[in-house]
Amino acid sequence: MTALGNLGSVHQAGAASTAGQGVTETKANGVFASGYQDLPLYSKDSTGQFTATGKTLSLDYPQYQSFGYIKAGDGTLEAIDLGGDQWVKPADKFTANYPFEVPLDLGRKGIEAIDFGTRYYDSFKTPMKIYSDAAATQATGRTLDPSISEWQVVNTGVNNFGFPVTFDLGNNQWVSDRENRNASYQSSAPLAGAFLGLFTDGVAIPTYTTAGLETAQGTLSPTKTLWPIEADVLDTDKLAHAYSIEGQGWVYRMDVLPIATTSNVLQGILTYNGAGKAQGTIATTGAYRVFAVKNINNRVFLRLGNDNQWIDYQDL
Repeated sequence: MTALGNLGSVHQAGAASTAGQGVTETKANGVFASGYQDLPLYSKDSTGQFTATGKTLSLDYPQYQSFGYIKAGDGTLEAIDLGGDQWVKPADKFTANYPFEVPLDLGRKGIEAIDFGTRYYDSFKTPMKIYSDAAATQATGRTLDPSISEWQVVNTGVNNFGFPVTFDLGNNQWVSDRENRNASYQSSAPLAGAFLGLFTDGVAIPTYTTAGLETAQGTLSPTKTLWPIEADVLDTDKLAHAYSIEGQGWVYRMDVLPIATTSNVLQGILTYNGAGKAQGTIATTGAYRVFAVKNINNRVFLRLGNDNQWIDYQDL
């Protein structure tokens, strides 16, 4: 069972009271799931004004006991009481840090080069092309030595999903993982009904004629954001290296985000409306059916029910 963080003494659940014009404060015991973000904490004075305390939530707990909440007149969840006059604001979840090295950011255009410190990349002795840029668009005409498998990485190129896709092996000598021929080419059809589809956020990602991604075919239409999976091909680690989309060819695994038809959701995870305004929290931990996916505030959101029941993919 997941341990709950506790920032204060337990309050008794009570009736709603008016906290200001169009604002309602409700005392109710519950759970708030932070998504491991270091959300800032606030105190609230007698007039209902919030002041930042300079403290943040610990990254040690995914869930906290809550003792009440404040909603605006339009139903937006504005603040949650974590006890001891310590409040969090759901709106801060769009700006607070995640514990991930590189969070998903659909506003990230192109490939961002990030230094993660010393790491290593396995080329599986593939004579991969060497590029002079992180986006792997400027070929140098040289290739990796096929007698060497392990290479030290000094910088990593990440895409809008936060996935590592290119690697700088030193002195701006970049390789693209999509060209790594470590795939076992064991094609399989995903379990029927297991995936809602491949989310692209309407990006015209490249398609290929074969699972090895050797020959470019075209691009996916930017007018569509979700594509059905026909099959996948596994690499030597038994992970999908590429996906087949019927009538479209093959796409590189890191260019898309597979969306399952069900998602395991923690109690206390925030729910939002289609405009990204917090509405409430998930009442019970469990597996929930996913009906839709879309970009809200440059984040991936999943709809679990009506248009007031969207959750942030990164909170899972």
